[in-house]
Amino acid sequence: MTETTAPPPARAAAPGWLDTRSVIAVMLVCSGVAVLGALFFVRIPAENQHQVDLVLGAILGAFTTAVTFYLGSSKSSAAKDDTISALANGGAP
Repeated sequence: MTETTAPPPARAAAPGWLDTRSVIAVMLVCSGVAVLGALFFVRIPAENQHQVDLVLGAILGAFTTAVTFYLGSSKSSAAKDDTISALANGGAP
């Protein structure tokens, strides 16, 4: 008598937060916190202050964009567009 083994369970889909946009947003948050935290503990030479200001401004601008997307109207607008597209193609939303 031979035993049959059940196939391994199907691999679960990645969680919703693991898409590219979410990973980039998390990276922006971490880099922003790291740069702001470093400003408290690292002394910046006067000749490099302008470059540090530029980098900090760029990171905080990108952080603001990510927060606006996830908490603003862009995410609901994207969901609305997906629903309209699905309905136009004869599918359910």
